[in-house]
Formats: sequence, C-alpha cells, structure tokens
Amino acid sequence: MPAIETWLLDDHDVDRPYVADILSQQAVVEHVVRSRQMLPYSYGQLTLTELARLLFGASDIFEECIRSLRSAPDVSCVRLRMEAVLFIHISLWLGQPATSIAQMTVSEPGEEFDSPLKLVTGDQPYFQVVVPKPPLAGDPRWQAETGVREAVQHVLLPDLAGSGSLVAGMDKVFPRTSSRVFSYQTSVLEAEARKLLRELGEDDSRYTLHKIRNFLLQRIYQTTSGDIAAASMLSGVCPPTADTPRFYLQPSAEHLCTCYVQALERLLVQIYACVGLAYEPEKVSLKQPGAVGATHCLLPETVSNNVQALKQVIAKSPRGSLSDMVRWHNHFTLWTVQMFLMASSCRAIRNPLRWVDEFYPQLVAGALSDKGSEDMHMSRLIQLPHIVREQVRRYEEHCRETERQLTGYLASDPDERWTHGFFLSLDADRILREPIRPGVIFDHMQLVEGYTPHRVNAFRKLVRTELFERGCPGEVLSAYMGHWLRGEEPQDAFATFCPATYMRTLDQYLVPFMSELGWSVMAKRWGDA
Repeated sequence: MPAIETWLLDDHDVDRPYVADILSQQAVVEHVVRSRQMLPYSYGQLTLTELARLLFGASDIFEECIRSLRSAPDVSCVRLRMEAVLFIHISLWLGQPATSIAQMTVSEPGEEFDSPLKLVTGDQPYFQVVVPKPPLAGDPRWQAETGVREAVQHVLLPDLAGSGSLVAGMDKVFPRTSSRVFSYQTSVLEAEARKLLRELGEDDSRYTLHKIRNFLLQRIYQTTSGDIAAASMLSGVCPPTADTPRFYLQPSAEHLCTCYVQALERLLVQIYACVGLAYEPEKVSLKQPGAVGATHCLLPETVSNNVQALKQVIAKSPRGSLSDMVRWHNHFTLWTVQMFLMASSCRAIRNPLRWVDEFYPQLVAGALSDKGSEDMHMSRLIQLPHIVREQVRRYEEHCRETERQLTGYLASDPDERWTHGFFLSLDADRILREPIRPGVIFDHMQLVEGYTPHRVNAFRKLVRTELFERGCPGEVLSAYMGHWLRGEEPQDAFATFCPATYMRTLDQYLVPFMSELGWSVMAKRWGDA
C-alpha cells in the first residue's frame, strides 16, 4: 500500500476554474481519508434509538401487512412491502450484498445446495453465510500441502434478531413454491426498502440503506478493536482497507461465529431496553469444523513439529568434516532466520536479518522496511522479544567465528555483502556463501528431516490468525503486519497510536505463542552445538 495513492476522479467534463477543480479534488481526498478512520461514534452510524425504531417499527409494519391481506385489493403490493421489511431486517443483522440477500434460500437441516445465503430452519434456526475466499497469491509450489487448516466456504450464524420468524410469517400467507425466499428482483426490493425507511424514519434522511448495510461491518470492527478483515468476512462488505488483510486471516468458523454473537447480543440488550423490554439471548451451540477466509494457514502443530525437527539436527555436534560443518551452519541459519521472521512479521525478502545493535537500545525496537522503495515509506515499528534478541546475537557471533575458522576456504568480503548472515555450500575444494533469500530458505527447509516446507512468509498468516483468535486487538495486528492505507498510518501526525502500548500488547500475545511452539535460544559455536 503506497504512501501516495493514485485516484481517478471523474468531473463529468464540467468546465471549472483550475483552483476550484483542485479544491474539489482535495475535498474528495479528505473524505476518503476520514471514511477510513472508522471512528467508534460518527454521524454515519445509527444510534440505539434509531436501531430500536427500525427493529420494532419494521415488525409492526410486517404484522400490519398480514392483517391487511383480508381486505387488500392487490396482494402483490402487500407481498412486496413484506419482502422489503424482511430485506431490511436481513441487511441490518447480516450485512451481505443486496444480490445475495435477494437470492436467499430456506432449507431443512441436512439439505445441501449452493446459495450465498441460506436460512436453516429448526428448533434453533441459523444462517449459512458464504465467506469470500481471496485468490491464492504466489507460486503454488511453495505452499504447504499438509499441516494446514481445513478450508471451508461457509460460516454458521445464529438468528439472534428473529429474522427466521419473519420468513415463517411470509410462508404462512404466501406459501413458497421453491427454496427461494424473495420473489422480486434486487432493484425492486431496494426501491421499496427505501420507501419503508422514509416511512420508519418519518422522512428523516438519516435512515438509509447504506447505513444499514454497513452497520454490521462497523459493529464487528468496534468489538474486535479494529479488525477490518474479520468485520469484512462477517458482513460481506469489503472496503479497500480490507483488501490486503483478508489474504492473511483464516480464522476458525466457530471463532468467527463467536465474534458475531458477542458483537450483537449486548447490542440487542441495549436496543430492547430503549423500548422498555428485556432481551434474553438463547444459548446457541453451532458446531462447525474448518476455517474460512484465506487458505493454507499453517497449523501450530505443524510449526511445533518443524521446530522440534530443527532442534534435533542443531543439537548434534558436527563431526569435524567440512560437509558436516556446512550442514550444521545452514541448519543454524535456518533456525535463526525462521525465529526472526516470526517475531518481526518480515515479508519474504532478501537478507531479512537485522543485528541487535541496529535497534534502539532502550526498547530494542527499530524500523523494518520490507516493502516499497528506498525511501522506506512503508517501514514499520518492530520489537525483538528477549529470546529472539539473544538468538540473533549468538548467530552474529557464530558468523564471525565461522569466517575466522574457515579462512582459506571462504573468499574475503571487502564489499561487506555478507554482513547479515549467509548460507554455505560446498564447491569442490571451496566453500561458497549463499544469500539468505526466499528460494534458498525454501531449499534448506526441504533438507531437514521431518520438516514440512512452507512459504517463507507463511508465519505472517499464522501469527495474524492465531493472535486474532486469542483476542489481540485489530489495531495491533495491523501495525504488526504493516497493513494500512492513507488515513490509517500509525505514524501519522494525528494518529492516536501509541508505540509503547503497541509493543507491550504484542508481547503479551506473541511471546507466549512462540514459547508454545518451542522456540528457544540455541548454541552459537560449532563445539557448543
């Protein structure tokens, strides 16, 4: 995401003075920036009173339509009005694109057929919602084929607001001839829904379909402390700020359902209280295996097994031959690089390692730039946990000792090309340095017995997903991953982002996770292995 974005503005061929045109463009830019900030309270969001009027007012209109059927001269108009009420109800509590809602179907438990949105009836009705899957990026040959999360396409969400009862009411007066709920096209439903919103709001311009469609997105974003990727998955609304983060998130379907329930149950209690009623949520248990969203997210067990496999080969001292020494050094390099990549969220770049003295000494924090041009406009703040600092320090000492012991075998390095670590390879009677780059790292993964090879940047998706499920705030995860657009920059002059709080919060989640996986400080010398 570049610091300077390119936007195309259509002025509809209107002739205006140059200054007026520039001011108009600046206003568009400022509007886009403000819209990305996703403030917890803004004029663009519905209040509790407005939500209560929508929820109960729509139900009253629905009941009124049923009573009017006895004397209505044209039942088609009544049916359209009832479908528009249901359309608003679904849009509010499930988000989802208008076309998906218009194609909603109803089925019994166990019935399987393709539908972007499906209501499953029963004692505890629930919705089956399709979560869009981002396309797989990069060379598929580098993807781990085993040891990854099971990918599913749907998430099951309980019917917390009673949308299923409206569908049942429709069926009583207008029996369905197919599994489809709505009989009108999307454009017709939207037009009628707008009329109803003007009626419910008594011509108040604040009641719009845009606010209703974005309601769930805003709500999930707030309750996850700014996780736009999770909010986009649940709501079906994909703003530009979610384009990149959604490639790195594959949460379990059950956890995503829990986020939905936690976000809406408390809100429904408050909405019911606005009209003097008590909302008592039912305990809903929806067992759903698999994970949604991105694909090929490594399982913690896979990484833990890889860590143990590397530990075993590093724990064995080399026997003294050049081939054994080279092999041990390469395993030790792979260990250090993998630990650094996980702690720093570094992308798959050439020579990712940074020595400890390159970080600010008091906080052991520094700027990492692994994307963008030489101006480092995409640099982000990283902090090395204690075990990573110690491991990098020992590896740095090991590299100096390696070059000393292999004098005569290794070529000199007058240009300091190899100052941030290296792999080694044997070539006849010489030992050659190899750069630490993605292809070489992947090749060395394949040489470790019992190790499951994976993409070099696979830890970014793993940590992003695991820390999300452990409750890490979305703002912290975005800063850790380096995911932001203009208006979201943590280093912006008006940002409320606190670097110290960020590093402290990240440590609370990342360090225990790395410990669970088995990462630890390994030896620094040939003889100490």
